[in-house]
Amino acid sequence: MLTALSRYAQRYGLDRAVPGALWAQHDRLFGDADVATFVKAGGLPAALAAMRPATTSETPKFDAPEADFVVLPTPPAIARAAPGALDAQLKPLLQPGEFGDKTAKPLDYAVYVPRGFGVQTADVRLWSSEQPGANFVQPLQTVLTQDLRTAYLESTGLARDQARTATSLVPAIAVSTPAPGGGRERMLVRSVVPLLSAYILLMSLLLSGNWILQGLVEERSNKLIETVLACISPDELLYGKLAGTVAVGLTMVLVWGLCATGAAVATQGAIGAFLQAALAPLASPWIILVMLYFFLAGYLMVSMILLAIGAMSDLDA
Repeated sequence: MLTALSRYAQRYGLDRAVPGALWAQHDRLFGDADVATFVKAGGLPAALAAMRPATTSETPKFDAPEADFVVLPTPPAIARAAPGALDAQLKPLLQPGEFGDKTAKPLDYAVYVPRGFGVQTADVRLWSSEQPGANFVQPLQTVLTQDLRTAYLESTGLARDQARTATSLVPAIAVSTPAPGGGRERMLVRSVVPLLSAYILLMSLLLSGNWILQGLVEERSNKLIETVLACISPDELLYGKLAGTVAVGLTMVLVWGLCATGAAVATQGAIGAFLQAALAPLASPWIILVMLYFFLAGYLMVSMILLAIGAMSDLDA
């Protein structure tokens, strides 16, 4: 949660609210000590309250990641049970369906840490409703290993605080990652324009091409095309219809492009940032020329195919 909160503050510029806050640091990994400091300072509610002065109406709500596990309070009957009786006590909780309770949700895990762990040789016990997952066993083993080492160092005469410090020492790792909206995410956003261009080309072709195809078929069926051909050549007729189709289609594309550009300039916040990043490839004039070339080439090719179909078709067909 602390990592997600740090990325959230970096993405929407909320660091300026409390520059020295733990969640305003983005260049390192967070450890257990950081989490303890974060919780002691009030946790997520306190952090969001501190960010509030820097938020705007366009700042989206923080979406906290779901916890992998939730630690439930131990039922009093199990807390008082002898270690040898835990198997019988836990079975109805781990497999309630076998004991007649079809609606109860089974526990995923139950862990028993014996009193005096680290000093005595009693085993830690783990009960599971199914095959234990590594995402639970590995963190559990890490915590138990740290406690075991602390107990061992204490048994050698080291003070408890010194023992805990020795087992909690970790290297400081400086992390360099692209800012939110950069890296692979930026590449995906910048791919929006080429994808939308292909979609707009298809839509404009379907609309304008359908009009000219229908018009040609009706002209042939009504014998109107013979009257027109008495005044102009067939090449001039086809070129004129082709130019008109391209003009109508490109007008639609131009209007859609102007609307997208206006929205990117006028919209603020997350939506405006997304639109501006998506339209960033159009900042280069060479990119615009290349897109126009392929756009016009594809448009002319498909338009000529539709014209040829319309010229050979009759309404009765």
